[in-house]
This record gives sequence, C-alpha cells and structure tokens, in this order.
Amino acid sequence: MSSEADGTELTTYSYYATVSDDGRYVAYQTNGPREGCPLTVSHCVFLKDVKTGRQVQIPGKGRITGNARISPDGRRVAVSMGDNLRPYVWDRMTGELQMLWPGSAPSDLDWKEEGVVNAISADGDHVTYTSTTAAQVNRG
Repeated sequence: MSSEADGTELTTYSYYATVSDDGRYVAYQTNGPREGCPLTVSHCVFLKDVKTGRQVQIPGKGRITGNARISPDGRRVAVSMGDNLRPYVWDRMTGELQMLWPGSAPSDLDWKEEGVVNAISADGDHVTYTSTTAAQVNRG
C-alpha cells in the first residue's frame, strides 16, 4: 500500500497495514514528512480506498503509533495517538474521532499513562487496548 492516490510510489516508508474483510479499505502507517504528514509528526495513519484510490489521513495530533486496526467493513479505524498514547476510533462515514480513554489524569497525581490499541471487533463497535501507567506520584 506504499502508493499515493494517483498510484505513484511514496517517498517515505509505510508499514503496519491492516485490510478490511472485503479488501476494499487499507489502513496503514507512514513516516513523515509527506503530503498530509508533516515533519513535526513522525508517523501518520491513512485509510486508502483501493477501489477508488482515494486516501484520507486519520486526524489527530502528536505522535501516532503503527497500531492502527480497521473494522471488517472498513468503516472504523482504531489507533493510538498523542504525546501520552490514548486509544481513539475514527469513523470514516461521519469523520468523528472519539477518544476511548480518559483525557487527563486525576489532579492529585502526576503520571504518564498510555493506551495502545490491540484489536477491533467484527462489528466495529468494540476496541481492545492495553493501558499502562508509567509513574504515579502523590502530590499531596
């Protein structure tokens, strides 16, 4: 899937591709910089419609992992992103990006928490992810 919408080869490395059950949609990670993926974001995730060649970048800020997972029908893509990785689901039909795990730590703790996507269910409605807390310090 290392190609642009026009069929030309990407000038950057692409990997971690996952394919919808019908083979029409492919979600993959690519390194920046490239169009739509600036140097300030080292990895971006794209969804490509193999039938039309159309590609859409999964929206988000901060670093994005290669743990993108696509639902069997190609409608939803689960991905981990942000400076402290959080699991998100992006809906191709609505354009909505939804975080699945808390956006901030409780105020009395200083911690680095991460959530890395593992899988998306057959119906696309459920995502499994691994969560970790690197450090907790009680400020009180």
